[in-house]
Amino acid sequence: MADSGASTPLPLGRKFSFGVGHVLNDLCASMWFTYLLIFYHKVIGMNNVLAGTLLLIGQVADAVATPLVGYESDRINGFCNYGKRKSWHLIGCICVAVSFSFIFSPVVGRDPMYYSLPSDSTTLQYLVYYAPFIVIFQFGWASTQISHLSLIPSLTTCQHDKVGLNSIRYAFTVISNLTVYLLTWYLLSMDSNDGAATQDNLAFIVIGTGVVFCIVFHVGTKEQSIELDNDLSTSIRTKMYVMCWLKTPQFYMVALLYMCTRLIVNLSQVYLSMYLTETLSLTKTYIAIVPLVIYISGFLVTFPLKLMSKKFGKKKTYVLGLLFVSGASVWFYWLKASVSVDHYLVMAAGALNGIGGSTILVLSLSLPLT
Repeated sequence: MADSGASTPLPLGRKFSFGVGHVLNDLCASMWFTYLLIFYHKVIGMNNVLAGTLLLIGQVADAVATPLVGYESDRINGFCNYGKRKSWHLIGCICVAVSFSFIFSPVVGRDPMYYSLPSDSTTLQYLVYYAPFIVIFQFGWASTQISHLSLIPSLTTCQHDKVGLNSIRYAFTVISNLTVYLLTWYLLSMDSNDGAATQDNLAFIVIGTGVVFCIVFHVGTKEQSIELDNDLSTSIRTKMYVMCWLKTPQFYMVALLYMCTRLIVNLSQVYLSMYLTETLSLTKTYIAIVPLVIYISGFLVTFPLKLMSKKFGKKKTYVLGLLFVSGASVWFYWLKASVSVDHYLVMAAGALNGIGGSTILVLSLSLPLT
């Protein structure tokens, strides 16, 4: 039987315009996880507890916003007949673009030297100033991500096109992450001692680039009519109700496995920059070089991953990925700070971490948990 959507494949231009719709999110997420702590601690001068608290506020806001946006984006039929998914995507892009530059900038109207000696009063000012921007950013990030993914069934019913759309989306995710690390490497290698200016420049480049791709997405992506989308959503909902999911043990097993996998990958990304500068006392350019090595090695391992899973099985391949991550963690633990530290050993440990992290992340949602 022929695929119901095979008769009208999506044009390449439509696929491209959809694929770039998540670039702003990808660029900002790369900066958020890799450089937020080191920016607040090293550049702004926050204490460790406050910097970690702001990061935690962001993650909690994301956890709360994601299901709420998902529910509301299904319930509300968009604004001014613009399309329910594109409306939420536009709102998300605006929130991200407006808030992100404030997150990676010193407090407006204050000399950074004013905060060089943190006190209870400055700690409160930090919290009051940065927390609202972080919450707005996370709400916008969730809105953009959910609306972008939920557009795929609205754009095509052809399985081949759906795979193609996800592939293009992932390709631009890779490009976005590489762009952030390469830009950081370039800006830091300019030998500027003004960390705030470097982060300002990086944030503005990220926002400007992301906004351009958001415009391309909104101009080139056509969302189908509300009636057709509602019919499709209704037909999908009738297949399995929410309570059915909550009664399925595999639902919790997959959620727990993915959560633990995400913790492994995200924690190593969040604390890597602090480890490189505080523990190993490496120069600032390595907070761009080592993440770049990790990401490239993780990307390259995805190519033979399908063959490895087929030959050894997904569970054994996942365990192999865990061994790589564990080995990298032990390697990082035993590296000592000294002027003679072998930089190649640091990058080798990073490559090991990237290979293992990418392996477990890719397989975490496809393991047979029966």
